Amino acid sequence: MDFLHRLETHFVSDDVHIQNFVLHIIDDIHQFVPAEWTERLLKDAIESKEKEFMNLMHTDKLPLNHGAVKTLIQGMKETDKSYLHLYKSLLDNLEPEMALEYQKELAPYIEESGWEFYQLLLNGEDEQIWEEYGSITAKLETERNFNHTLYVRAKFLAKTLIKKGYLDEPEIDLILQEQLEEPYFRFYGIMAIYAIRLRKLPKYIPILVSLLDRDEDILLEEVADTLISFQSDEVVKMVLPYAKLADSSIFAISVLSGTKTAFATKVLKELFHEVEFEDEQDLVFEALCHQLSADVQPEIEEYMNNDPVSFMIEPEENAYGFYKIMGIDHHDLPIWKQIADEKDSRFTAEMEIDRHLSVAEPIQQKVGRNDPCPCGSEKKYKKCCGA
Repeated sequence: MDFLHRLETHFVSDDVHIQNFVLHIIDDIHQFVPAEWTERLLKDAIESKEKEFMNLMHTDKLPLNHGAVKTLIQGMKETDKSYLHLYKSLLDNLEPEMALEYQKELAPYIEESGWEFYQLLLNGEDEQIWEEYGSITAKLETERNFNHTLYVRAKFLAKTLIKKGYLDEPEIDLILQEQLEEPYFRFYGIMAIYAIRLRKLPKYIPILVSLLDRDEDILLEEVADTLISFQSDEVVKMVLPYAKLADSSIFAISVLSGTKTAFATKVLKELFHEVEFEDEQDLVFEALCHQLSADVQPEIEEYMNNDPVSFMIEPEENAYGFYKIMGIDHHDLPIWKQIADEKDSRFTAEMEIDRHLSVAEPIQQKVGRNDPCPCGSEKKYKKCCGA
């Protein structure tokens, strides 16, 4: 992905606001990020404790290579207990071959059921894999709170089945036909969306776009990631109407933001002047910043001239990150940085209080992307622990 070249010298930075800005861009295009970046972010988390939480919150979907696994092991050994669960959560993305290669070092952090799961993925018979796939997707339906570990396991099983020739187009057709008639998608239906992404099947784009008006955040996460994976102007055209509607705007705008084409930038510029609600304009502004195109400078200037106050995004950090990475001078850069510094200091102080009161646990409950984050930061879940 050519766009990544613009981020390569900034995703680890001495300027925490530039780095945080870039990490939020990476959130939408995580599927294109190389594992080498994960390794660098983990090293930075270990070496720069003030950036540890930030880095770990933005690496949970990134791939792991040998260097990243070694650095992750180092991080788990050296971190204090309040952050250990953040390091351990990254193990959910560990490929089975890699896990077994580092079994001795990882043994203290992975339960026996995890090792059994890796063996199943690598050596299980087709029938056993199907049985486990059915069991896990069924269990996900009955869990009171969203179980991220089980969800990732379901995706590993789906990927294994695809490698074996299953979950092909005819099967996806049958699953979608059934699920579209139901009031909500079951987890095996969500796995079909994931299969569309892995198999790179653009014929399903119209169906995927039609799902954007659903009120099912887990489904919509997969839909958005799959639509972004196509990097298609066809997707942009079809998603645009949903970006104008309050009920579907968050995920629709995230698709536009994650599509790094000139046409997507043009559409976002037009959308900025068309949206009716402040929350939607906040998200479009951020998406424009994330395009890193000189063409969007007038819209960014207009937005910041209105002295925005937003609970959805961080206006000053977005504007600051955009201008700094683009190499464009602006008279308000010192002011934006000062405001971002003050917000960051307040957030850090609150986090330190929480760390001393109790050991944080991973957030597992189902929370809407537009809801306040349960961690108490007063940010939207989309822009905090759900990033």
